[in-house]
Amino acid sequence: MNGEIWESSTERSPQSDAGGGEAPALPGRAWGAGVSLPDQQASERDVRSSGTMTTAGFWRRGIAFSLDLLVVWMICLFFLWIAFSAVQLALSKREYIFLDNPFLGPLSFTSLFLWPLLFLSYFSFLTWWGGQTLGKRITHLRVVSQRGGEVSVAQALGRTVAYLLSFLTGGFGFLIVLFSREGRSLHDRVSGTRVVRL
Repeated sequence: MNGEIWESSTERSPQSDAGGGEAPALPGRAWGAGVSLPDQQASERDVRSSGTMTTAGFWRRGIAFSLDLLVVWMICLFFLWIAFSAVQLALSKREYIFLDNPFLGPLSFTSLFLWPLLFLSYFSFLTWWGGQTLGKRITHLRVVSQRGGEVSVAQALGRTVAYLLSFLTGGFGFLIVLFSREGRSLHDRVSGTRVVRL
């Protein structure tokens, strides 16, 4: 019986008998199946993604961006409320802070730095971590690289900073999505990204 097992395990396929020189196939997996270099995997993933993804339209992107701005404002107001409450506690007052409060000015000045910081952190981190902000998640959109792959840290940060360029052009950086065949905004082109539908 042992001899039969040894003979069956050492049988060669017809292809190898024919002089193909191929190694015997392993049970359940072809020789070399699933083995590829990292660059090859990334290239195959990019090609596959770019071939199946549909570029997002202007209005859906606008809704997603509006929702994200609302989220950032809510976070900003939350931190300001904490700051106001801390001032109230320090002054041992029980009433709310009104516009005539002397501490409102410094806190409002602080909010000028808080808003850009929250904006940069929110969009950069979520764009890099999965390609979806909350607004894009609700509207089923995702930011990908130009070839359809994942967004790098540099691309996510550059895309967020490039929002400023889209604003400084009077909003034209956003409107070019309507006229571009690729459906890419100014900040998309600067960062080498695009927005696709899921």
